[in-house]
Amino acid sequence: MEGNYEIHTLIGSRTEEQTFPPSPQWSQWTMSDPAERPSKVHLSLADLTDEERAMLPKNGQSLEMFLTLIGTRRLALQRKRVKGEIERDQDVKAESMQPRETAKIIQLPIFPQETRPTVNALARSALFAAIQGKDRQKLWNEKIASAEGVEIFFTGEQFNQDDHDTFMQLVTMASQKPLGDYVTIPAHTLLKALGRGTSGKEHNQLRIEIKRLVFGGVEVKTKEYEYFGHLIDDAIQDKDSRYWCLKLNKNLKPLYSQTAYTLIDWEQRKLLKGKDLARWLHTEIVTHANPFPRSVVYLHEKSGSKTVELYKFRQLLKKALDNLKSIGVITSWEIDVSDLVHVDRGVDIPASQQRYLTKPKARRRPTRQARE
Repeated sequence: MEGNYEIHTLIGSRTEEQTFPPSPQWSQWTMSDPAERPSKVHLSLADLTDEERAMLPKNGQSLEMFLTLIGTRRLALQRKRVKGEIERDQDVKAESMQPRETAKIIQLPIFPQETRPTVNALARSALFAAIQGKDRQKLWNEKIASAEGVEIFFTGEQFNQDDHDTFMQLVTMASQKPLGDYVTIPAHTLLKALGRGTSGKEHNQLRIEIKRLVFGGVEVKTKEYEYFGHLIDDAIQDKDSRYWCLKLNKNLKPLYSQTAYTLIDWEQRKLLKGKDLARWLHTEIVTHANPFPRSVVYLHEKSGSKTVELYKFRQLLKKALDNLKSIGVITSWEIDVSDLVHVDRGVDIPASQQRYLTKPKARRRPTRQARE
């Protein structure tokens, strides 16, 4: 072995770090098997460091003992160092053989380009209410009207159908990356995908909607999952390029499990621009493979409509149903004498929901909420 060796050695009562040149004999012992090394090492004066020379005894008999002591101590320290390296190498080897846990990538489904995903529990509730912007309220841990078996609480400035469209579009764009990763989206591209203009007014509306989705706190409880959090974790926009950089909450995954969401026809959806109740009905109806009758009262409550008089809401409801029929979401509708709303989706039902219609079902009576 060539060069200097660095060890920690005890001299007197001090522990110091020092280097010393090895003799050929010392190099041989260092390289040999530890078990074959002698228990003592006899050094010559030439092997001593300057500090060790300063400690030399004055008589020859003591000198021999001193040299033996120094050599033995050096060997013991070297053995200790070699043993430590062997143990360290063994530990490193053992650690490398242990199976390593890799980071789990959470990915949303890849949605077809002509569709957008709506979460069933949210679409069937008043979370994205059928209201105009001027009718928004600021809510604090407010219980939101929702379907049977679902509880929703909300804190923040009330969402409406414009916010729902923006959220569905953002989810679609973000689905190309692992859930929870930042995604960069040009504001111009986002507005065009929403079927909106690209003037300063539309850019400002988009900014407010994203801000609202970031700040709004949502709590959703179903028999399959329980979610607490914001729909968008955070967002930032570059003022020069107008590019948005944002990330969805990584805990949204259960809301997009196989049976928890429905794909809606996006071109149909854009034809309903500005028609709040029709857009709410659109997502509510298409989340059911075979919608059963709902009472006008039920739809009034679950849509979050601010229209107080029920007869006025019924008039708005009829217009909204006509809107859906005109673009092919439903083929017919009827409000019977008991004020139950019947709709027929006809052949518009997507293949993903057809399987629910092939199984024979017992005739289902409307729930108490639907009959009211």
